[in-house]
Amino acid sequence: MPGQFSRDWRGVLLAVIMAGAAITLGGCGLSEAQRGAVASYSQAAITLGDTAAAEFRKSRADVVEMNIRRFSLGDDKVDLTRLDQPLTLEHVRVRTAAAEALADYGRLMKTLGTDTQSAEIHVAAESLRSSLARVSSVRLSAGQAGAIGGLVERLGGMAVEGYRAERVREIATTSGPAVRQLAGLIEEDFEAEGEAWTLGFDLVVTRLTDKAGDFKRAAKTPGETAYADESLAMAAERRARFTAVAARVHDAAEALVAAEKEVQVALQYKPLATDDINALIAKVQELVSVAKALRP
Repeated sequence: MPGQFSRDWRGVLLAVIMAGAAITLGGCGLSEAQRGAVASYSQAAITLGDTAAAEFRKSRADVVEMNIRRFSLGDDKVDLTRLDQPLTLEHVRVRTAAAEALADYGRLMKTLGTDTQSAEIHVAAESLRSSLARVSSVRLSAGQAGAIGGLVERLGGMAVEGYRAERVREIATTSGPAVRQLAGLIEEDFEAEGEAWTLGFDLVVTRLTDKAGDFKRAAKTPGETAYADESLAMAAERRARFTAVAARVHDAAEALVAAEKEVQVALQYKPLATDDINALIAKVQELVSVAKALRP
C-alpha cells in the first residue's frame, strides 16, 4: 500500500488536545446565535467523527468478507492469515482512534457551549481522555498519554459558569489549525481518487471481480455459474456502497474545514455569517441519510 498509511496522526491528536487545554479565564457570555453556531458545529464534528470511525471498521469487515469469497473461488494468492489486507487492523485502529478523538472534541465543545454543569464537562473530558488512551497503544508513549490526560482532567474539573464564553473562544481559536488538519486527513482518506484507504478498498473489489469473472468463464455447472454471479454482485454492491458513503464523508470533512473558520469569526462578533456552518449541517445530514440507507 502507498506510504500515506504511515502518516503521523499522533501529531494531529497532540496538537488538538494541547491547544484545547491552553485556556485563559474571563470574558462575557455567548449570545443565543453564537451558542447555536457552536452547537451546530460541535454536533457536526461528533457525527462526522463517529460516522468516519464506523466506516473505517465497515470497510475492513467488507475486505475480510471479499477476500474469503475470493479464496472460495480458488484464488490461492489469498493469505488466510491476513484476510484484512490491505486495510489491516492496525490501519483501522489508527484511523478510528483519530476519528473518535474528533468526535470527542466535538462533544467537549458542545458541553462548554451549552448550559451544562461542571460534572457533565468532566464526563466529556473523560471521554476524550479515553479515546486518547486507545491511541496511546499505537502512537503515544505512556508519558505523553499521561501528560495529556492530566491536562484534560484539569479542564473537566474546573468551574466554568463564569468563564464559559472565553473558554469556548480560546479552544476554537487555538485548536482551529489542528482540527482542520484532522478533518483534512479524513477527507484525504475518502478522496474518490485517493491513494490510501479508497485505493486499498478498490483493489480488493477489483481482485474479487476479476476472480469471479474467471470462475464464471470456467464454470461447468449451473451452481458454479450462480456462485460466480453472486460473487460479482457482492463486489458490485460493496463498491457502490463504499463509493456513496465515502463521497459523503469526504464532502462533510471538507465542509467542516470551511465551517471551523466561520465558527471562530462567529464567536468573536455578534453579527453572524453562517453559510459555511449551514452547508456543513446539510452535508452531515446527507452523510447520515446515505449511511443509514445503505447500512446492511
